[in-house]
Amino acid sequence: MNANAEELLAPLPAQTDDDNSWVDGWCWLWYGWRYTRVLWIGAVGTFGAHAPLFACGDCLNRLHAMVWDYAEAQHELPTDACGRVVPLYRRSADGREGRSGAVRYRRGGRHRRARSPLGERFLRAVTEGATTDV
Repeated sequence: MNANAEELLAPLPAQTDDDNSWVDGWCWLWYGWRYTRVLWIGAVGTFGAHAPLFACGDCLNRLHAMVWDYAEAQHELPTDACGRVVPLYRRSADGREGRSGAVRYRRGGRHRRARSPLGERFLRAVTEGATTDV
């Protein structure tokens, strides 16, 4: 299966004015907090406060791509010498210490293309171990 056919298997994100509860308001994400059609995507909280989180169609498309990139990376996680999965997210204190031997990266798995810049980083992390920008 080629990369384009594989991408078609992912469901489409919500589209403006579909059957979801779109409202007029400010987008909280990447595109300059513009006033447009937005969809409630959940709540965000910090110590002592919380707020509804709304996103426009463009931001939903971007977020959708990142979520699918993450989900696919989760299926390709490397393992340590004991066969334990090395997660994408781990506490700083865990780092590479505490791992048994070298990490085995899954080369030769599915040949896919990342959908987002964050997905490119996930893909490098699960195939090369690259977790920082050089």
